[in-house]
Amino acid sequence: MDTGGVPGGVPAGMMLDAIGRELDRLGCDVDRLQDMLSPAFAPALAAHPEAMIGLQDLDRLAQTLRALSGLVRGLGLRAPEGPVPGLPSLMAAIPLADLAFRLGQPGR
Repeated sequence: MDTGGVPGGVPAGMMLDAIGRELDRLGCDVDRLQDMLSPAFAPALAAHPEAMIGLQDLDRLAQTLRALSGLVRGLGLRAPEGPVPGLPSLMAAIPLADLAFRLGQPGR
């Protein structure tokens, strides 16, 4: 089973930091999406106020991703120093190979 190049001995703190960085990257992606969509929705807002709710949902999603990023990275600073048990099989369950690769590169 392909584990995206993840060694079995990755320390938990490094893995949590990698997950936190990925959550932060996703928050940036949502911000960029909101910035791209806002001008397109502007003319329709008067006739379709629910479009504003959609834009606000994107903002809430970005904020939640960033908050989770901070939480996960903070947990990583407090994690035990040993490896994550069963990490290769956990990583094999990630369907996107590029995500599995990024998570398998702690400290990157």
